[in-house]
Amino acid sequence: MAETETLKKVMLKLGTKSWLKLWRNNTGQAWQGQRYNLKAGTRVVDGMGRTIVTEPGDILLRRAHPVNFGLIGSGDIAGIIAPDGKALYIETKYGRYKQTEQQKRFGKMIQDMGGIYIVCKDPELVETQIMDEMRLKNGRNG
Repeated sequence: MAETETLKKVMLKLGTKSWLKLWRNNTGQAWQGQRYNLKAGTRVVDGMGRTIVTEPGDILLRRAHPVNFGLIGSGDIAGIIAPDGKALYIETKYGRYKQTEQQKRFGKMIQDMGGIYIVCKDPELVETQIMDEMRLKNGRNG
């Protein structure tokens, strides 16, 4: 199971809970510009003089520029817990993958502000992890 599979399983497991609203929290970079759809087989010469032959689905962007989205380090899944509207972020990991320093800092900020941040490696345990964190936040240990 890859990390994306872990994420999908967590979304499926929690998606039907009436006390929780979740959404995928993507981060990354995309490119934007004037778009031209190119017919497969079109020949384009790049800035270094190399000929590129387009394939189905290729596009050309003119005056392209990067567009960053999402907050770097934020959890893969974001949500709100009813009835008090507590913030929830879930970082999904698989195998030996570890949190980045940015993810650790984001998680600490969420926890310091009263929200819940968990790292989920096992989709079967995610609900228990959330409940345990809620008990800790509410000052109950059992």
